[in-house]
Amino acid sequence: MKHTSLLIFLLFTPFLFLSCGDSGVGGSIDPTTTTGSAPSAPTGVSASAGNGQVTITWTSVSDAASYNIYSSTESGVTKTIGTTKLTSDASPYKHTGLTNGTTYYYVVTAVNSFGESSESIQVSETPLTPDTTAPSSPSISINSGASLTTSTSVTLSLSASDNVGVTEYCAKESSTTPSATDTCWTSVTSTTSYSADISFTLSSGSGTKTVYVWFRDSAGNVSSFANDSLTFSSSDTTAPTSPSVSINSGATSTTSTAVTLTLSATDNIGVTAYYASETSTTPSANASGWTSVTSTPSYSATVSFTLSSGVIGDNTKTVYVWFKDSAGNVSASASDSITLTISDSTAPTNPSISINSGSSSTTSTSVTLALSVTDNVGVTGYCAKESSATPSSNGSCWTSVTSTTSYSATVSFTLSSGSIGD
Repeated sequence: MKHTSLLIFLLFTPFLFLSCGDSGVGGSIDPTTTTGSAPSAPTGVSASAGNGQVTITWTSVSDAASYNIYSSTESGVTKTIGTTKLTSDASPYKHTGLTNGTTYYYVVTAVNSFGESSESIQVSETPLTPDTTAPSSPSISINSGASLTTSTSVTLSLSASDNVGVTEYCAKESSTTPSATDTCWTSVTSTTSYSADISFTLSSGSGTKTVYVWFRDSAGNVSSFANDSLTFSSSDTTAPTSPSVSINSGATSTTSTAVTLTLSATDNIGVTAYYASETSTTPSANASGWTSVTSTPSYSATVSFTLSSGVIGDNTKTVYVWFKDSAGNVSASASDSITLTISDSTAPTNPSISINSGSSSTTSTSVTLALSVTDNVGVTGYCAKESSATPSSNGSCWTSVTSTTSYSATVSFTLSSGSIGD
């Protein structure tokens, strides 16, 4: 029996050793336990609006498997209170089917197998109907409308309006409409009525400079252009040359004081004005009689001119013309002559006389006569007497006056004497 018991002990001792988990020579087996936590809330959350949609973006969370986006039309969005739950695997998420004009509020959470994060900061955006209306009423003025500058540094006065807001302008010396990425675009604070004075540098080289401007809104709509011009002259001492004038296309005579002048001249930079007169005296550059024209190196035009009136018969009329440039250099004169023939069969009209300002009596034979009359060509004389007989044209009673179409004067007159009493 002792032998048998020993054998049983030897067979079962290893079993008891393993099952007891003893720290003997054989070691032990421990179960593995898995641990973790929910991700942190997303950061960098933002929203941008489109037509019937809002796009929400955020910074990825490293241990997130997906994201929940909670939306509401009321501020104060949480995971549980009055919200719409949306899911996304990654940023961004586009929320579509929205009502334009309604503001939507959003928070974002990160999710993994251990749970859901707290809410991100709240963001909001309002989807809007697309803006297809370009800015209108573009305007530009260089140096407040000046016609000349001696510096390439100028000031542009700009203005435009837009139904949503002007956000950019492009000013350049090319009439080519700028592309969306053209470097000429300059951002401004969005406003429905934009107006500002900005600095601009003209290209070098004397001559006419034209600056074009366009305006753009946040939707990318570009206005039509506006432009303004002026002459840049670093140093101009050369007067216009080759002045020319022709009256009525070179006619030798006319019966009307209304004539046309055909003018021409050239200038190294640009003719900017002409001066026409029946006086041969050269005008100064700032005289009042100059007529401005669009600056051009080669000027040619037909303009209206009124000759002075003359006496009955033939009258030689000479018209002189000068040209000047933006620097104030005045050309030599050019002239042309024409014979103005005046024939007159219309007598002066509306004759009027008043003795002593309308007095009914006087004690002196010396009185004053207030006279007036009009004529289509010109009143040249008057005859005052105490006889109703019409004088002949060469009667001795005629007194000459300077010819005028509307005569008015106060003259002295001596009444004939009479008997004592009235």
